Amino acid sequence: MTAKKQNTSNHNNRPNAWGMIRDIFIASLNKGQFPIAVFGIVLIILVAKLPSSDASKLLFELVQLFKEMHLLGWLLSFVFLILWYLNARKLRKFHTFEITRISQEKKELQETLIGKKLQTSN
Repeated sequence: MTAKKQNTSNHNNRPNAWGMIRDIFIASLNKGQFPIAVFGIVLIILVAKLPSSDASKLLFELVQLFKEMHLLGWLLSFVFLILWYLNARKLRKFHTFEITRISQEKKELQETLIGKKLQTSN
């Protein structure tokens, strides 16, 4: 007689919309983009809840404001937001490199002072 394998999974591994939103928010927290993600989700929800006639009016109004150059400030702020993101990403990479370099330097100095090889902490 063979033992039956028990099904211990609780079906939490299936992808769903709420899991996707949770994962997006967690990733945005890790990358420092949480305010942007929240703003984007709120904007998508607001536009999705509009009646189709109001959504078309909104789109037409936005195009009209772009034609009249009233949205130039918004466009510039969006460009600066992208530039800020690129700068933050570059600074994160530099910070990681610098922390690694300093820890290696510290390890080498400790090895010199005690006169033997140290184990790596990785």
